[in-house]
Amino acid sequence: MAVKNITNLRKGEISSIQNFTDKILGSKLISMGILPNASVELMRKTLFGSTYYVRVNNCCNIALRKQEALSIIISE
Repeated sequence: MAVKNITNLRKGEISSIQNFTDKILGSKLISMGILPNASVELMRKTLFGSTYYVRVNNCCNIALRKQEALSIIISE
């Protein structure tokens, strides 16, 4: 079974954050309020997929680089 991350979401799709693959980056994201079990919705991504704009817990919008988005594991 493949691991699903934010880059696998389609525009408007909502999922739940499960974990982080990069623990250092994960601790930075947690300090920003991107917590495990939070809902995450893909708002849009740039033309070449280098930046992902997400809404966390239906309250705050955050821009993530592709490497950051790849490190956020979401539920199936």
